[in-house]
Parts: sequence; C-alpha cells; structure tokens
Amino acid sequence: MTFGEVCQAGVLACWFALMAVMLVRKRPPKTTERRRSDAALPGIMLQGFGFAALWIFRRPPDVPPLPFGDWFHKALLVSAPLIAAGSVWLTASAIRTLGAQWTVAARLIEGHRLITTGPFGIIRHPIYAALLGFLIATGIVATAWPAFAFGIISYCLGLRIRARAEERLLREEFGPEYETYAAKVPAVLPRVFAFNGVFRYFSSLTTL
Repeated sequence: MTFGEVCQAGVLACWFALMAVMLVRKRPPKTTERRRSDAALPGIMLQGFGFAALWIFRRPPDVPPLPFGDWFHKALLVSAPLIAAGSVWLTASAIRTLGAQWTVAARLIEGHRLITTGPFGIIRHPIYAALLGFLIATGIVATAWPAFAFGIISYCLGLRIRARAEERLLREEFGPEYETYAAKVPAVLPRVFAFNGVFRYFSSLTTL
C-alpha cells in the first residue's frame, strides 16, 4: 500500500468505528417524545449532500488535493486519520453524556435536561463538530478539491439550520438557563480556535 492508501484506510477504519459507536451501544430506556421540530430536516438533507459529494467525486489518495508541494500533502494525509480518530472519541463521549436524549431529530423528551457536562461543557454541538471532522478527514484522503469545498459549504449550511432548530427548542424549554449556557459555551469549535472570522462564525452561534 502507498502512504496515501494507508492514511485513507485509517480514515475508513474510523468510519466503521463511528458506525459501531452509533449502532452497537447500550440502549437507554425508551422515552416519550414531548416536542419535535421538523425545521431541522432541510439541514439534515444539506449535510447528506455534503457527505455524498465526498464519495462521488473521488481522487486517488496519493494525488494532492491542491498543488502545495509533497511535504504539505503528506502532512495533510497524516492529519486525516488523527482528525477522524478524535471525531470518533468526541462522538462517543457526546452520545454517552446525552444518554436517552440523543437522537437525530430535533426534539424534547419527557424529563428533558439541559446537558452542560462532558464535551457539552466545551462546545454546544459536539456531534456536529465531530461529523465536520469526519468530513474534513475524508475530503483530505479521497475527494477532488471542488467537491471537497462544496461538501464543507453544504454541511455547514445544514449544520446551521439544524443547530437553529434545536436551539430554538432548548431556548423555549429552558429560557434564561439556556441563554446563560449559550453565552458561555461556543456552538461548534472551542474558543481556543476562534482566532479569525471564519472560525468565529462557527464557534459563536449564540443568536440562532
């Protein structure tokens, strides 16, 4: 195997680990849904389009996505499985912390609590951040750069729609408690990364 193929295999292994985290887990007790918002559905579709673009418009893993030199390409390849592995850990930690409250849909259940511990003490949407990490890692090892750019844009637009829908429910449910939490904790990226306009956009979605 070439160096690029090894890194690509590492990212694929992390994808299988992610599926295992989501599917092979201890099932919490069944809960009763109290409220749901369908406003998140367009966001789910946009995020799906973003990931689909990564796998449809492929490139060989040893072909650089951009002409920045061999050393830069190898550094990107090395970073990809590391980003994917970190994303698996973040997803597993978030799902474990949410317990019965974890779901794909934007909803509230009976006895819904505002979770501010674990990864939710660092960012408000750790699973979305983890999926963004997977998108970036996959794009680095497998995707032509125009499709990679499209994937990121589509995913982030979908993320914003879903986050707005979920946070609207939480604001209505928890009021000032959630406002205080949202003012302290960024949405997608920890504040340590919020050093320019692009990162600030994703890390400070506090007026959704």
